[in-house]
Amino acid sequence: MKLKFAFILPALVLPQIIWFISTADADVIVADSVNDYSGTQGNNGWYYGDINVTQNQPFALLPYYPANFGTQMWGLGYSPYVSGFAMIGFTGMQSNGVVTTSANHNSVWADRRWISSVSGPILISGQFGCPGDPGTNDDGVVGEILIDGNEVWSQSSFHQAPTAYSVTGTVQVGSTVDLVLNPNTNDYTDWTEWNATVTSVPEPSTLTLLAAGSAGLVAYGLRRRSVAKKAAKSTNLNRLQVDTRPILSFPSHLSDRGNAARRAA
Repeated sequence: MKLKFAFILPALVLPQIIWFISTADADVIVADSVNDYSGTQGNNGWYYGDINVTQNQPFALLPYYPANFGTQMWGLGYSPYVSGFAMIGFTGMQSNGVVTTSANHNSVWADRRWISSVSGPILISGQFGCPGDPGTNDDGVVGEILIDGNEVWSQSSFHQAPTAYSVTGTVQVGSTVDLVLNPNTNDYTDWTEWNATVTSVPEPSTLTLLAAGSAGLVAYGLRRRSVAKKAAKSTNLNRLQVDTRPILSFPSHLSDRGNAARRAA
């Protein structure tokens, strides 16, 4: 009964391990810049800020919502022509250049920041592009993605429709992931369509350990089954063992008497 149970156990557990690998270790979306967008700073782990490059100032939260004359955007103020064009919306963003139609002539880069809630490898993917207006004297933009202050992706766009991008990186809980828009010199028609989805990717070591454990469990069951078969075979052979004791010969005097009787007849 113990041997039978040892073989049945892996058969029952293995499907559960396969299910665990296919679900628990599947890629999981942990952040989405469009679906998570909010008029509240920090909601869903997203923060909307800027970096004043001219003043050499670090990341600071954008103070005004709704900016750009009351639309659903974060910005420096109600009117970008007064406060500057650093703005972040649902699907895109714009930065303020030193050459600008606003009263603010600082280079202020819009920065959409996500604070990681996971640890391990991640995939950042989405669409990026600055269509611009060929009729203006614009100079395009440069998008940069930084993880904990280190650049992991950069791409320029000048009169281009949004195209797909992706980049991988590694984070810890609390790591910063910044989507920063460099306006170059001027900010003419610099509105840039830029979204990002962050996906948590399982580490290969996790899958390897689970696979090894599964293989070991199956091997254990097969080995116990083999032992059970050998034991059963040995038992059957013992039962069928031939009696090797010597056969007693027929008594000679009885044999002679029989022969005489047959001759008389």
